[in-house]
Amino acid sequence: MVQQWLKRWPTNAALIRLAGEGSWFHQFQVVALFRVSPFPYTIFNYAVVVTNMRFWPYLCGSIAGMVPEAFIYIYRFVLSYFSFMLCLDGGRGVAQEFYNRSRVIF
Repeated sequence: MVQQWLKRWPTNAALIRLAGEGSWFHQFQVVALFRVSPFPYTIFNYAVVVTNMRFWPYLCGSIAGMVPEAFIYIYRFVLSYFSFMLCLDGGRGVAQEFYNRSRVIF
């Protein structure tokens, strides 16, 4: 499937192969930027197989690009849960007790 795509669009194939070339830091940057962007992970993973990208820049770039997204999801969950507790509280102090126990910094 990937080989057919590369034959069909040779200019795009050249760009993907270019991403696998270069220094360790260049490969790290490419992976981190793709992980931060909304580009689908599966398509990028298929493209990496075609390139000469080394394992360690791929792993470190994936971690560096995915950690901020994980923190955003966790923060969004905690904020929505706290807001939900505040709506259900009705002024009885349950939300304040939850806030003091979890020590969430807003």
